[in-house]
Amino acid sequence: MKNIWNIFMENEKFEMHRTGHTLCFVMQAVFVFLTVRSGYCFCISKKNLLFSYLFSWNDIPGNDNKRLIGFLKKRFDIEWADNAKIKKNDDGKTIRLSFENNFLSLKLNDDEIKVILKIDDVRTDEFIAKTEKDKLNIYLFSTI
Repeated sequence: MKNIWNIFMENEKFEMHRTGHTLCFVMQAVFVFLTVRSGYCFCISKKNLLFSYLFSWNDIPGNDNKRLIGFLKKRFDIEWADNAKIKKNDDGKTIRLSFENNFLSLKLNDDEIKVILKIDDVRTDEFIAKTEKDKLNIYLFSTI
């Protein structure tokens, strides 16, 4: 991994962006994502770049529960998410998942462009919120 990073740094001009524990940088026609937490790196051609949203804020709780739970399990190893109760507060700005002594919250900022994840009030991460076709979709990276 370190050798790949050094080659990219020496041979390519790039822009680097940090989202949570993930670095994203652009090199010519390729997006490169380096996830610090799990130590993996993957590339996606700009030409074929089709990011799928993680979940739609409007559909939680509801149709996108499985998408959200699947993402939380894969990215954060939250196995208890399968059994969690999912609730959205009255103002619609916070989604909360809880099971036994475990909990997490997803809080939408006032501008509705960012979501902050807190797991057991300790671990945090940040995601992008974007309104598309009257739905507020949540992304790992900006879809600019």
